[in-house]
Amino acid sequence: MLQVTATDTPDGQTDTGTSVLLTRRHRYTGTVSSFRCWSPAPASPARLVAVVCRHWSIEEDFQTAKNTTGLDQGQATAWTSWHRWSTAALAAYALLAVTAALERRTPDGDGQAEPIPLTWPELLRLLRLLILSAARRDTEHALHWSARRRRHQHRARACHPDGTPTRTRSTAAVTA
Repeated sequence: MLQVTATDTPDGQTDTGTSVLLTRRHRYTGTVSSFRCWSPAPASPARLVAVVCRHWSIEEDFQTAKNTTGLDQGQATAWTSWHRWSTAALAAYALLAVTAALERRTPDGDGQAEPIPLTWPELLRLLRLLILSAARRDTEHALHWSARRRRHQHRARACHPDGTPTRTRSTAAVTA
């Protein structure tokens, strides 16, 4: 741990906190990681290490949210749509995490061999099977959506009569 001077303090303001550079070497892989830490009052190395370790659990939660609720699958092109998608995905993940945590606290007293506590992947499977409706795959539904897509494409072409593409495509696709 090294005491460092904050060089990104805006002009005319004083840095009243403590800035340190915390470096750690992984005991098995030997990988060196550095973290710049700031606190309003001096902090012990143990406290800084605890905060850095919390950082990893937060990173793991985001990775899990990406895999479970599709946090990284939103195809947003504007701030508003990205914000809505991210909020919905994180709310879904929070619901799964809280429900799994609450279920762990409820004891099962039926006398049989106890299963492991409910996990969020198992909860997601149950939600998909029992609550969420299955995707419709009947012919009428497929033809309805096919007609809707083709009407939308017709309107898009009518709005761009000069042949300007409605989406960004490769040059070969536009000229073909």
